[in-house]
Amino acid sequence: MDYYIVFLIVFFIVYIIYLILEFSSPSSKYLFNKNSIKGTHELMAKYFRTPPEIYWTCVSYHYTTVYHETTNARGEVERYTTEERVVTNSIDGTMKYYSARDVSGPFILKCNNKLIEKNYFIKLQISQNIDFADDGTIVDYQRQKSDFIFRGSTDQYHDFDEKRYIPGVKEYLLVKLCEEEPCGVNFCLFFFLTLLTLGEFYKIYFNCFCIKQDYTIKKIISTRRNLNREEYNLKYQNYIPVFNFAKAQYTFEHSDCVYLNKDYPLPSQEEVENPNKNNNKESNEIQTKIEFTEIKQNDIKININNQDEIKSNNSNLPPAAPFGEDEKSAERLNNGNANYLTINEQNKK
Repeated sequence: MDYYIVFLIVFFIVYIIYLILEFSSPSSKYLFNKNSIKGTHELMAKYFRTPPEIYWTCVSYHYTTVYHETTNARGEVERYTTEERVVTNSIDGTMKYYSARDVSGPFILKCNNKLIEKNYFIKLQISQNIDFADDGTIVDYQRQKSDFIFRGSTDQYHDFDEKRYIPGVKEYLLVKLCEEEPCGVNFCLFFFLTLLTLGEFYKIYFNCFCIKQDYTIKKIISTRRNLNREEYNLKYQNYIPVFNFAKAQYTFEHSDCVYLNKDYPLPSQEEVENPNKNNNKESNEIQTKIEFTEIKQNDIKININNQDEIKSNNSNLPPAAPFGEDEKSAERLNNGNANYLTINEQNKK
């Protein structure tokens, strides 16, 4: 009887772990986020209009020794100590910037019409890349981050975390290529079969109708320049997002891909030319609702004991680009992992 109970407990634990793994798998998320081409276009347009966030948290703490006493079975008193973490301060915030622009470039489906006719869906996996448009923004980023860590590190140790993300972006999207679709390709059937421990067999069936496609949403931000000005339109023209499917094509407008934060004042010419000069001008916080997403990249964890190291960061910052010069964002774009060629260049190949 005892073995039967142990077997049931082990089976229940394994079954719960199985359900967690299945419902957190990419296939589950694809089926849950199924859209038509038009619906995907509208969803991506929303992503292109959404300004990026650079979100910071800082937790200060120290360790204290705790003494314990226990009595063993023989009545003897045993003493031991443990080190416990005590959190004394916790703050969060976002980087303040003046303008942002989407430079994701065209999305081109890597298949021909004949291949699409044999498939019904595209598994679209979306990644995110947040970069800086100019050297002056890098200086401001370092200064803001150093000031944030200085305000948050009020104890012996501290943990600093940074997340760069676009609020609301879903990593996995299932794009329906045509009106007709095979029987049973929906989240409800997957949910039911997973409860019956048949989830892996359903995935094999589901993958027979899908094409895999990756796409990177790339944003650049600037604290010192208005990226919406006409002088930048030609520079970033080839990076305006475009959806190019075999059966449909959408080109997004320039207005869909820019963001201007009027609450954050643009620096004067003197401040741009002297980015390392101490600036006491107060800036308003960006009033943007933060929506948490699971992004593991760009996470930073720091443990230091000497706060003087933080204060010295500002004196070692690299100089910003002179006022009026072109930024190095084009060079950054060309060195990125995503493909930013225009449709014409792709077709030539």
